[in-house]
Amino acid sequence: EEWTTMAPMGTARRNFAAELKDKYIYVFGGVFCGDWLSSTERYSIANNTWGDLQDMPGGPRAEHCAISLTGSEIYIVGGDTCSVDVFDTATLTWKNETHLHDMPEERWRA
Repeated sequence: EEWTTMAPMGTARRNFAAELKDKYIYVFGGVFCGDWLSSTERYSIANNTWGDLQDMPGGPRAEHCAISLTGSEIYIVGGDTCSVDVFDTATLTWKNETHLHDMPEERWRA
């Protein structure tokens, strides 16, 4: 077997959160050249293309994680904030109840 080079992300980044959901890979935040990012991108596995989505509502975030359970929601938790942000993959928008379930303290490298 061989490795295959796929399309590059729109923004190079490290320390980001990623989640696989319904034939797409979602990437949230991270760090580029020392700058923290709030940007969100989605990779289409079928088309080998990346697209920009809405920025995270809580601002830049790094060293956090993405969790997907059932349904169309991806939860973004941890990093330098106590907030829990919710992204809806069906509507490609951030849910209005963002920050209703904040954690009691920050969770780096969650």
